[in-house]
Amino acid sequence: GELPESYLNLNFTNGYYCLEIGENTIVDIDIFESLIQKGDKEREYDINSAIDNYQNAIDLYKGLYLSDNAYEVWLVPTRNYYQRLFLKTLYKFIELLKKNEENERIVALCEETLLIEPFEENIHIELMEALLKIGQNKSAMQHYEYALNMLEKELDAKPSQRLTNLIKKINSNSSQKNDLDINAIKKNLDEGSPVGAMYCSIDYFKFLFNIQKRKCLRKNENDYLGIITINRDANNYYDSEMKKNISDVFSVLEKSLRKGDVFTSWNENQILVMLHDVKENGIEVIKEKLIGNLRNYTRINKSEIRIIFQPISIENTIL
Repeated sequence: GELPESYLNLNFTNGYYCLEIGENTIVDIDIFESLIQKGDKEREYDINSAIDNYQNAIDLYKGLYLSDNAYEVWLVPTRNYYQRLFLKTLYKFIELLKKNEENERIVALCEETLLIEPFEENIHIELMEALLKIGQNKSAMQHYEYALNMLEKELDAKPSQRLTNLIKKINSNSSQKNDLDINAIKKNLDEGSPVGAMYCSIDYFKFLFNIQKRKCLRKNENDYLGIITINRDANNYYDSEMKKNISDVFSVLEKSLRKGDVFTSWNENQILVMLHDVKENGIEVIKEKLIGNLRNYTRINKSEIRIIFQPISIENTIL
């Protein structure tokens, strides 16, 4: 029979164990790169064969290289190399599937890939665009809201222009775009009974702010822009603790403010609030109510909370 050394051999040299690969050993990363090279050569003249090779290569990738050793610094360059190679191949694969108009296959591919690369914005975009092409407008809208919320909350990252522009495409592809029944349109837009203030993205907040500013100038409405600052010593808080506190603040704001009010995250320590049509002397009442509720329902001390409001009609606002 064949010698064991022709497969794997473990040697101890100079205080280190070394795993030597024999001539009969098959390494999946070699196959991975070989399949990609074949796909790259064939993509110009044999799309179907290139698709097969890319598919086989994608199937081999199971996530970050040697992920069980997540904190080994020496692995970072190799791990990043294979991750970039995987993503580059994925997008080349998707482009070929687009040429063949295999949109359902793109949907399945992106859904599987997001299980191991959930924070890759472009994969979310490719998924939504494929959903639109197969007429799954509602699914595309639901995934857009999920992706936007996940990227903003988990990564504290603003979406790219490509992602924010996608909502226009989703709306324009709506199957109800030719429906002239105003009641049906209203029902389609209705999100159900709101329970309090609404959280939104910073881009949508700016959009609402500029609309309200114009209305205030025309109707003399008493709308206010506010900024809530949580002054915490970062050295005394872990990241997870700080995020938990901000999440608690969001819950308090949603329940403490009125249905016509909106709020958004400005940065990790500050939240913007827009109050609609506040009655005379009402702003101080609202401020005291917010400080009291934040103190009672979060683990934030009163001394750590600073709230400033100013009328939206004032020109020099932060927005």
